[in-house]
Amino acid sequence: MLNYSDRINEMNLTNQIEERIIDAFMTIYEEKSIEKISIKAITDLAGLNRGTFYLHYNDIYDLLARIEENYQYISKYIATYSVNALFSNQNLGDILPSKEFYETNLKYYKILLCMDRKSNLPQIIKNELKEAFRSKLKITNVNVYNQNEYALEFIASAQVSTIILWIKNDMLLPLKDISVLMQEWSTNGVLNYFKK
Repeated sequence: MLNYSDRINEMNLTNQIEERIIDAFMTIYEEKSIEKISIKAITDLAGLNRGTFYLHYNDIYDLLARIEENYQYISKYIATYSVNALFSNQNLGDILPSKEFYETNLKYYKILLCMDRKSNLPQIIKNELKEAFRSKLKITNVNVYNQNEYALEFIASAQVSTIILWIKNDMLLPLKDISVLMQEWSTNGVLNYFKK
């Protein structure tokens, strides 16, 4: 079993109070910008009082940062295992979390990844992927004048954009299929895919 499976389970087993706060926040956040969300609106929707909110979070920005941090933590492990799979010809579908993980988190992923300017999560995931590639390839000299940085940006951006499109489309393409495609495109190139 992969090391990050425990973290995935933790993400899905937050305590009931935090779960209610997060769910209320995300429901409102889907419709409003963070600046227009009040703690009262969150706690009213969650059926809690304001004091309960402050027992768990400093403010709304702290709440969003902790949600993103949770997804960043899992993204780091997914990125590391995915990059290792690309270089060892392992099936990427065997490395990624289960479809159930994505289904459980689909609502939040749609808000955090697919809605413009709602979250830093797309950039966070891209940075984790770039770091995983740097680590695997032992790239230490990375700056704006180095072609390695452009290559890392290219592959990480392509992978994140593909994941976002998959989630936007309600994961209609099976996880195994999208995994095989991403692996093929990453190792053999997209142009070769189209030439077939």
